[in-house]
Amino acid sequence: MSVVRTAPEPVGRWLLRWPAIGERTAQLVCVPYAGGSSAVFRSWADGLAPGVEVLGVDLPGHGRRFSEPPLTRMDEIATALADDVQSVRSGPLHLFGHSLGGLVAYETARELAARGQGAEHLFVSGVRPPDRRVTAPLHALDDTAMLAGLARLGGIPDEVLADEELVAAFLPVLRADLTLRETYTAGPGPLLDCPLTVFFGADDVTVPAAEIPGWADCGRGGFEHLALPGGHFFLHDHEPLLALLGRRLAAHRPADRERRER
Repeated sequence: MSVVRTAPEPVGRWLLRWPAIGERTAQLVCVPYAGGSSAVFRSWADGLAPGVEVLGVDLPGHGRRFSEPPLTRMDEIATALADDVQSVRSGPLHLFGHSLGGLVAYETARELAARGQGAEHLFVSGVRPPDRRVTAPLHALDDTAMLAGLARLGGIPDEVLADEELVAAFLPVLRADLTLRETYTAGPGPLLDCPLTVFFGADDVTVPAAEIPGWADCGRGGFEHLALPGGHFFLHDHEPLLALLGRRLAAHRPADRERRER
């Protein structure tokens, strides 16, 4: 059953927080897809259990940070985001990211783990494993070709493409996000110790289902991958996804964990 929360509040530069209702049982940091902002997760806050605090991420150039120049280096993003996450961390912390946001969430989880502050659970969706390179990069193409490539791959919502003024305003951010994604390479480092859950769209042409099991090589804390109906933006039909997320977040609550261990 959905709940109605208070208005979100900025937390540091990177996070927008929808506070938990009553006792906080979990914090869920959510990183959007390329061109997206924390607003993507506005309805998620009301769809999860009252005790879950939702923290949406705004990268530079996105959402309320639109006036800031976007970043194109993953290490800078992961370090700065981890700083803000650490500053508000209280209780079980979980990370979620979709598409490009999945890689940002993964690298932030690695950064937190390197600081001895590993997450309880990492959730990624709609994204290929970190070691899969982009074979047909778009970021260096002209605007028309870049947008055509995104449209062909289903990498941008149709409602955004249909709004010419919106597209023009977001072109620098989209290009920066594509540069971030297409030049990203996962560096060496220890495997994650937390559980890893990967969601993917059954009809997503940009993320081959056959590649999803490759995420298992990124951690040693347990791995699962789950298909959901839809294409690349299946997360916008969020109820099935939130039901799966909610069950996994609940499993980390101390009371539930104690019952399982008896």
